[in-house]
Amino acid sequence: MPHKPLWPLDERDGAALACALISLAVAAFGGVGGGGILLPIYILVLDFRLKEAVALANATILGGAIANVWFASTKRHPFVDRPLIAWDLILLFEPVVIFGTVLGSFANKLLPDVIVEIILVLLYGALSYQTMSRAIQFMEKEGGWQFLRKRLLPTTMNSPNAAVSPCTEGPSGQAILSNETATHKEVDDTPNKIKSNGDSRMISERTPLFVSSADSDDDASYYSVSCSLDTDESFYNLPPSDTPKEVVVTRLKCQELSVRWWKPAAMTLCFAGMVSLRIGQKAVRCGSTAYWILTLGLIPWVLPFFLLARRHVIKDVKTKQLCGFPFQPGDVKWTTWNSVRWPLICSLAGVMSGMLGSSGGSIKAPLLLELGTPPTVVSATVAQMVMFTSASSSLALLVLGFMPTDYGPLLFAYGGLITFVTNWAASHFLGRRRTQSVPMLSIALIITLSTITMGLQAGVRLSEDPAAAKKFGRLCD
Repeated sequence: MPHKPLWPLDERDGAALACALISLAVAAFGGVGGGGILLPIYILVLDFRLKEAVALANATILGGAIANVWFASTKRHPFVDRPLIAWDLILLFEPVVIFGTVLGSFANKLLPDVIVEIILVLLYGALSYQTMSRAIQFMEKEGGWQFLRKRLLPTTMNSPNAAVSPCTEGPSGQAILSNETATHKEVDDTPNKIKSNGDSRMISERTPLFVSSADSDDDASYYSVSCSLDTDESFYNLPPSDTPKEVVVTRLKCQELSVRWWKPAAMTLCFAGMVSLRIGQKAVRCGSTAYWILTLGLIPWVLPFFLLARRHVIKDVKTKQLCGFPFQPGDVKWTTWNSVRWPLICSLAGVMSGMLGSSGGSIKAPLLLELGTPPTVVSATVAQMVMFTSASSSLALLVLGFMPTDYGPLLFAYGGLITFVTNWAASHFLGRRRTQSVPMLSIALIITLSTITMGLQAGVRLSEDPAAAKKFGRLCD
């Protein structure tokens, strides 16, 4: 039976939009998509079939992710002058997440839906307890609930101490870190020269400084660096023995001031190939040789991206360690072992994403928190991951004809609007300083609500069909 058209809206549409509003508003603080909440809403309230509900959930998440990424791209790391989004984590984790979706899609087809939902409920329950415990610890560290109350009072919105450390452009095209809460003391601006193949490049560095005040969110080691913006990738080829260590450190700091173009380009290419292979699967007969080539072709497609990303992060860390680079809180010191172990663990997010049909942000976020990544960085990084995943899924489902063309654009715009307004309100009322506990509370609440909604959906399914747990599927129906 076809679903009713969008117009006119009825009470079920209103109830679904109200529930989605709560989910999107809470998820906006943590950068996660909230697919574990939206999917049951669209199935139970709007009465869509599973594939249509998955398509609509991805469209809603995509709208919210775009708004989250737009806000995150304007912010800086809480401890050092670099972008808030950790692109190295995205490069290392997303290829194996894509690999996990292959396994998850097989499980989605073979296992009964109610079994999939019970597995997700158990996983979400464990993650919710762990994340909520960590969020409460952060709240206590930051001063408890009075910390949030202080930021919601009008007197704190215009506080002169509520300053950030944006990257600004100084004289002669130089990038400098400006911090209104600290005093910059130049000790030596005499340029150092690096000679490579006859080329002379000039770099200067200001002394590290320690920012600490009674109203600061965190006590952290900020550094201020002044450098030429003509970064050159060949600098990594200079052996540390041939270059003064302090010059190498300065150059590395300069390279961190902005995102190098090849990182988002590589991820875009990776996801574009995934979408093409996914669409191609539907163009051939299921179970045929071509079907298996296209299905398993994801593995050799994403493997080079993972290997190159792994080589990059290990080499980067080794260079920094040799030169005495000042690692900041949350910086991961990648080794041969943990650069494989953590991505493999993160592939679990891909498996769950393939089973549920969502972006998997609620699973990626706790894993990044376990790495010690600051919550604000986790929120921004997961939002970027979710944008890639939901965009590729939405495009594929649209091409395959599963996206309702009336509800899809509305929910996409609705997701973007609610997330944008929530982020704007948060920046207005909480000020420009960042609190680490709010993103963690958001992630914990989303996982908890996902546990409840997925459990409710499983209960409804079992009550309507007690034999639902025995209905196993086939790869090719």
